[in-house]
Amino acid sequence: MDKGRPEGTTRYADIFSVMREMHWSWADVCVTPFDLVEEAAERLSAEHHWEKERRKVEQARAEQKKGKRRG
Repeated sequence: MDKGRPEGTTRYADIFSVMREMHWSWADVCVTPFDLVEEAAERLSAEHHWEKERRKVEQARAEQKKGKRRG
C-alpha cells in the first residue's frame, strides 16, 4: 500500500483514508480482509490522483478562455 507514497505521509495514511471514506472504525478495518482494504486504498488513491489532474486541466482551460477574451 505504501508504493509511491508521498514523502512525509505515515504508513497508516492509506488506511486512515479508507476509514474516512468508508466511515469505518479501527475495529472495522481490523476485521476486514487486508486485500479488500488495500484495494480500497488503491482505488481512493487513483481517484484522488485523477481528480487532481482534472482540476489542473479545468484550470488550464479557464485560463486559456481568459486569455482569449482579453485579446
